[in-house]
Amino acid sequence: MRHLKADNASSKGLKNILLACLAGFLLSSCNLFKTVKILKAGYVAQNNFHVEIPFEYRLGLIIIKVNIEGKTYDFLLDSGAPNLISESLAADIGLKPKSTYKTSDSNDTESTLAFTTLANVAIGGVDFIHTGAAIADLESSQEVACLRIQGVIGANLMRKAIWKIDYVNQKIICTNRLENLKLPSKIEKIPFYTDVLGAPLCDVRVNGILEKDVVIDLGSNGAIELSDKYFEKLKAQTPNLKSITTPGRHSSGLYGTGEMKIQYHAVADQVAYGSVALKNQIVAFAAGSATLGNKFLKNYDLILDFNNKEALLAQQREYDFSKLEGHGFSWMFDRGELVVGALTENSEAEQKGLQIGDRILAVNETDYTQIKAGDWCTLMDNKQTDTVVLIVSNAKQKREVALHKGILLSVK
Repeated sequence: MRHLKADNASSKGLKNILLACLAGFLLSSCNLFKTVKILKAGYVAQNNFHVEIPFEYRLGLIIIKVNIEGKTYDFLLDSGAPNLISESLAADIGLKPKSTYKTSDSNDTESTLAFTTLANVAIGGVDFIHTGAAIADLESSQEVACLRIQGVIGANLMRKAIWKIDYVNQKIICTNRLENLKLPSKIEKIPFYTDVLGAPLCDVRVNGILEKDVVIDLGSNGAIELSDKYFEKLKAQTPNLKSITTPGRHSSGLYGTGEMKIQYHAVADQVAYGSVALKNQIVAFAAGSATLGNKFLKNYDLILDFNNKEALLAQQREYDFSKLEGHGFSWMFDRGELVVGALTENSEAEQKGLQIGDRILAVNETDYTQIKAGDWCTLMDNKQTDTVVLIVSNAKQKREVALHKGILLSVK
């Protein structure tokens, strides 16, 4: 899975949850043919279909109802990953693995996944027959468990239809023909190509510098997020680039908490992809795959047209990420404790001596010395108040720290 994180202070947002590195492992595995054949298989039973599907947000991600063998389950809709079902659901319906792969999550933690075939996945009455899926333990990461899902509808299924995401009214139209949709007169187009799993990838230019293979990613609650290698290239060619640095452990993947990495935010004079052109916006950069996530996409009616390999965007509101606000830190749930996961350099949090790894005993007088999984899910889902008062401890001391929400980076 791609990694998850809480939408705290200096975070990038909840990153895509599904198997960031799976495609690379598929290309290098000796079982390549068998697993790719499983994931590419499948068809839609109906010759012509046009259905409306409601969805709900959980942690900034799209959750839909899916029917499998007469029972309804909650699944994440994720264009940046393959189908996936939980180990418990696979056991309940008697699914057996057809192949296995050693894979890793976005934190480079390795494990072995099994792959199988789903006889029928019904979404809004449309029957997707014999599509492939990975089987994974969705309880192994507490952040993933907070979503309360039994699986993922991924790109290998999505590419067999056309999907319109109406973020404002929280509904999806799934159809097989573009002419079934009423297209507005003004629409932006982003041409895309697909990877081996069917995920839509596009090219992005920041200040005229190209980054390829950016995922149009319904499984991310972030905005415009590019790679750390791209940041170094951008910085080399833009000596006066305005940016901030946030080292720390930013995420948790399918197999657990991530390693220490550096996240950047920078002010971009221009951001362009397809016919979309933005000026004076903040862009995030970090290790892992590059994505256009829901924080950006929700400003449009989005159509993913897998037939013509185009993303169509009809603007509903202006996208504005011209300033990054926060308290200068983010927290993590690590081995039963709430801890400081990341810290923005030169922020109030750093200036007041907060350190990565400090244990957080209380937040605004709420005791978290015995934090439970449900408490962490609530913290993940809630925005921080303007002032956050922490009781923190480390090997040297226990103390109170009051932090005020402020502007960490601005285009002005």
